[in-house]
Formats: sequence, structure tokens, C-alpha cells
Amino acid sequence: MLKDLFIQNLILMESCQIEWTSGLNVITGETGSGKTAILHGLRLLLGQKLDTSFIRRGESKGVIQARFEFSFPQELKLLLEEAGIPLDDSLILSREISTEGKSKSWINERWVSLSFLQKVGSYCVQIVGQHAFDELRHSDLQRQILDDFASLGKQTQTFSTLVQKNKELLKEKEQLLACELQKERELSFCLSQLEELNLIDLKEGEEEAIFQEYLAMNQAEEISLRIDSLFDLISQTPTSLLSKVSQAKSLCKPFASHHKAFEEAISLLDSASISLQETLNLLQSALSEVDPDPKRKELLDQKLATIDQMKRKYGSSVEEWDRYKKELQKKIEAFDRLEEKKEEIESTILELEQKLSTLAREISLQRSQSAKLLETQLTQTIQSLNMQGATLQIQVEKQARTLTGEDRIDFLLTANVGEGATLVKESSSGGELSRLLLAVKLALAEKNRTPTLIFDEIDAGVGGETARLIGEQLKELSLHRQVLCITHFPQVACLAHLHLRVQKHMEEDRTFAKIEKLDSSLQEAELLRMCGGKKTFSF
Repeated sequence: MLKDLFIQNLILMESCQIEWTSGLNVITGETGSGKTAILHGLRLLLGQKLDTSFIRRGESKGVIQARFEFSFPQELKLLLEEAGIPLDDSLILSREISTEGKSKSWINERWVSLSFLQKVGSYCVQIVGQHAFDELRHSDLQRQILDDFASLGKQTQTFSTLVQKNKELLKEKEQLLACELQKERELSFCLSQLEELNLIDLKEGEEEAIFQEYLAMNQAEEISLRIDSLFDLISQTPTSLLSKVSQAKSLCKPFASHHKAFEEAISLLDSASISLQETLNLLQSALSEVDPDPKRKELLDQKLATIDQMKRKYGSSVEEWDRYKKELQKKIEAFDRLEEKKEEIESTILELEQKLSTLAREISLQRSQSAKLLETQLTQTIQSLNMQGATLQIQVEKQARTLTGEDRIDFLLTANVGEGATLVKESSSGGELSRLLLAVKLALAEKNRTPTLIFDEIDAGVGGETARLIGEQLKELSLHRQVLCITHFPQVACLAHLHLRVQKHMEEDRTFAKIEKLDSSLQEAELLRMCGGKKTFSF
């Protein structure tokens, strides 16, 4: 239960510390006195989105802290243990909000995220506000009420999980069918690419070796051309060097016996002829070592061109080609397993459908059985709340499958004897809804293990005898749960185990809200104020 609540700088509350009791706790006060600060503070502790307008004017931050003591459920203990948060006899939730739009949250003095604070807070408090009347009109909430009463939480969660899984499998099956349509074209394309990559079979470093050989072939061709030119110059053309040397010797010979210079010239020309011949021999030897092999060069040229083309298609390195080959092989293997995979998925879908159908029937049966019990209990409660002759029916009808089953749940209320039943979501008044909502909370009191229930003017739209009856039911409910109730009705307030009054006062041109615990005399004065100064009740 909620033991203490501390609020600082929230709306009109400068600072207040509230000690609560078990049973029925009632908060009263004039409209605008600051009662909502308590409710806003608790909502903020439960993770409500920050509204900076809640912070008291002139202050930079607000603080809310609550201490809870109850029999902590095992799920909550595990949740806190996994987060490394110590848990003794108390659970302390704290939140600080700033005008900058930022907030910080703590649990037992350990910093936590807002989402974690929300999760833990849901185990501690449930707030039932006037907005819940409208929520009661929604089919989803009516279904949730019945499911909570029937304790169907695990079954519906399992059903939801199976439906989601079935949707995923159906989507996967659609993708496989789409793959089948493209299989022939894509498989042929993958196979041709894989064949192309396998044919080139290029090893790491092989491209460089081919390129160097290609450069060497180009050099060999150039060398061969130069040697041919030298041969032609030295010995093969009509004006070759050898023929010119021979002609020079012929010109010198007639005068060699008479002039020493001509004799020496002939000797030098003989040496030149020998040198030229040796040059020819050297070049001949070099030519035998150079083999340009145009066919080999053409092959290398084609291979380099193929490598360049493959780079543009598959990547700039052999490593990238190998990765792409593996991807192709996976695709081809996937195509090969396509039919097998489709059969597996269809088998799983069929199995899931059978499980879903069985579970849906079980859920429907439990809903139908529990609906009879719940409608009897709700009818008795709303009749006890001054709706004599009123009856509630709960329809469980077949509908298309959703995440929660295959049933549509509708609450139908016959508010007065002789009138027809109408759907609660279409035509119920605020007073009728407030009584029905209270009846629901009473019916779920043993199902909902939240230790503290907070009712924000749940008695709105009623009055007189009905308000007294609602107060009695709230007191009955407080035997099972701690109940906090904000009310304007003395018929409800007079039944409180703890009565708190919120008042506002002025100090130095500022308005302050003050909350005080009422003893019997102060309570009597407050009850008189609430009923306009006339004592029309007993307590």
C-alpha cells in the first residue's frame, strides 16, 4: 500500500508530506483548492509525460516521492533484481521534473529510466479517473475486463504470440512464392555469373604476373624491330655499312703499295669489317633469345581485358570476387532448397492454425462461461447502487481473428425495467457508467493484485442516495485494497478511514495549497461544508 507521499513545488503545493492508511482514504476540498496536485504527482510517478505547467510558478523544479509497503509479487522482485535495485521492506519511487522539460527518476535511490519507472509503478498503483468512463465504452476494454475476470491473461498472450508468428510465416511464404516466379531467370543469371567467375579462375597475385609478362612481350617486340633495323643497316641494304667498307677497301688497294697511309687505311677497314661482322653475330644471338610470340601476346592482351571487365562487374580484387562467388553459391543453394523450404513453412503454418483454432475455442468457451458469472455479479452490484431493475448482459460473438482471439465482446445495459438493452458503448449516461465502472472494479478486486486503487471523482454524475451507496461499495472495496478517493460528496467522505482536506490560502500575494488530516470535529465541519451547511447524514 501507499504509505507516504511527498510533493514539492507542484501546482499550488509548495511542500507537503502525506501519510496514508490502509482502507478508504478520502480527499476533499473546494474546487480549485489543489486536490489535483496529489493526483498529478502520482501520475508523474507512474510515468506520465512531463508537463512543465505542473511546476509551481517561480520554481525551477518539482519533486514527487512515494513509499510503498506491500507483499511484493515475485515478478516485481525479479524485475528489480535484474536491474540491480535493492528491495527491503519498502519501495520508494522518486521523480524530479524541471522547467527545462527534463526529468530524472529513481527507485530506492537508484537512477532508472522513465519506462522502467512506469513498469514498476504499474505494480503499485492503479488510477481510475473520469476518463475511464469513456474507456468503458470501448469494446477492447470490455473484452479486457472479461478476460481479467476469467483469468485469461496467459492464454490470450500465447494466442497473440502464435498469431504474430503465423503472420510472419505467411509473409515468408509469400516471399518464397515470389522467389519461385523469379527463380528461372535469377537462377540462370546466377549460374552464368558463377561459371564466368570459375572460368577465369584468377589466383591472388596472378594478374600482376600476367601484366609483367605482357610488358616483357611488348619490350621483346621492340627489341626485335631494332635488331632487324640494325641488320638492315649493317648488311642487308644496298648501302649497308659492310658494302661501304668493302667499297672503301677497293678504292684504297691500288695505292696501298705506294702510300703507307692507304695501306694503314686498308688495315683499319679490315678491322671495321670484322667488328661489323661480330656485331652482326651478337645481334643474331640476341635475336635468338627474344621471342615476341604474337599469339602469346594476343592471349595475354585478351586475358588482361577480361580481368578489367570482371573488375567492373564483380569488384576490384580477387577477394571481392570470392565473396561474390560465395553469395552466388548461397543463392543457388537457396533456389535448390526453395521447394523444401516452402513445404516446411506450409507444414508449420498448418500446425499453427490447428493450435490457434484449438486455443481460440478454449478462450471462447471460458469467455462465454465467465460472461454469465460476471454479468450476474455486475447486475447485482449496479442494482445495489440505486439502479433497481437494471441488468447487464455480456455478449460473446464470433468475429474475424485478432491478436486476442476470435470473439467480439459487447456489454449491453438495460438501465430501467421495461426498456430494451442498449450497447454500453453507444448510449450509457455518465451516472450509469460511473456505477458500472465501480461494479467492474469490485468484480475484479480479487483478480487485480495492485495494492492501491485511486478513484478520481468516480462518483461524478450521481448524487443523493446513490452517492451513499457508492461510498459503501468503496468502503467494501477498501477491505481488499487500499483505496484513495477524491470526492465532492459528503455521503462518500463520511465513510473514510482517513479524511484529508485540501485548502488554499494567500500569503504575500501568493496562493498556497495545504493538506491536513481531519479529526472527528474537523471532519464534521468539512462534511457540513460539503452539504451546504446542513447535516443530512450520520457518521
